Amino acid sequence: MTTYPQQMLVPRGLIYGNAARCAVQQEVAAPLGGRADVAFCFMEQHGPDAAHMYPVQQARSLLGEGFSYYTRPRPSFAGMNMQKMNIMGIINMTPDSFSDGGRYIDFPRAQKAVDAMLAHGVDIIDIEVNPRAWCTIHSRRRGMGTDC
Repeated sequence: MTTYPQQMLVPRGLIYGNAARCAVQQEVAAPLGGRADVAFCFMEQHGPDAAHMYPVQQARSLLGEGFSYYTRPRPSFAGMNMQKMNIMGIINMTPDSFSDGGRYIDFPRAQKAVDAMLAHGVDIIDIEVNPRAWCTIHSRRRGMGTDC
């Protein structure tokens, strides 16, 4: 059985660019994840019975040292610099894809889409695959039945 924390805190009121820098300087916002170009103005607290919204100044005093979890720089993850915005491309290789109707079920077409995304500067690509469906379709095309 999965257990969940009794309360959850979520940064809200995100602002970007120069507005974020100014708001942090005026102490009405806090940098999100150590980023100078992204800040948040509120913390939303979700508990078992209710939700509360706190201005960042009040959240800072309520959380004490725990507040730094939201403001400190993030280390690199999977080779990505987490101090900048990273762009994710998504390729859905399932025949029943709600977004593209199975356009990328064929590997060569999916590979072309991946190459195009990389050429446009994506940092990470999420390839959605239903292995059983993909295997079944490609086995039938090769006259191999439905087992892989």
